[in-house]
Amino acid sequence: MKGLSSTIFNDIINDHFGSNSTRDLKFEIGTIPAQLGNTDAFTYTNYDVNNISNAPGDVMTVRLSNTFVQNASTIEIALTIIHESIHAELIDRCIQLSLVNNVSILGGMEFNSFSGNNVFTLPDAIFNQLLIVYSAYPPNSDSQWNHNLFNVLSYRTKMAQNLVFVHPWLNDTSSDFITNVNADTLNLYGDFTIEELMDYIAWIGLEGTQDFINNIQDIPLELTKKNFVETSARTHYTNDCN
Repeated sequence: MKGLSSTIFNDIINDHFGSNSTRDLKFEIGTIPAQLGNTDAFTYTNYDVNNISNAPGDVMTVRLSNTFVQNASTIEIALTIIHESIHAELIDRCIQLSLVNNVSILGGMEFNSFSGNNVFTLPDAIFNQLLIVYSAYPPNSDSQWNHNLFNVLSYRTKMAQNLVFVHPWLNDTSSDFITNVNADTLNLYGDFTIEELMDYIAWIGLEGTQDFINNIQDIPLELTKKNFVETSARTHYTNDCN
């Protein structure tokens, strides 16, 4: 995925955590802490504004669950890697912009008391928008603030596009994903395009956001389509990670 230009994963890895950066992004497979419940993956660092020498927050780590990796399809793993990489970028942006005092090794974040009257001169338009959005979410006001940013900054759309790009690398042509989905006897929705399938798949993990509620959950047909495609991503996509 890193080799694909013009994708969100490429942008994050090469531009944000690239060799010229002072921050690193690490991927690992392991046990998910019990405090986080039944989650497939999480992103964490160790940052404390009052203890920078020991907790500098310069390494973002994405951990995928052993169980998830063993049972997921390759497209689910690709989605999770892209999804968690976005979390890593957003957490790092918060640190770089001094919006947080602490990020725990469980991924929890303690925000500064941020005033909307503060003026920041930043060349990056994304950073400016990020500040505006964060200013509307005081500490602990909305557990979905990070996921909501996926929609505000069009990351979900970019994830779907990224999945379309990597699909030819991951798809088993002898058991083609789109052919299997469209031929499924449980498919009551007509033929899907690969773009439509990846757009539904990109909603996975964002079910708590207001955009999901408005565009999928509150529209019965869209919700049944999303659920069908999510199941198909597990049952009709190759599970061979080799």
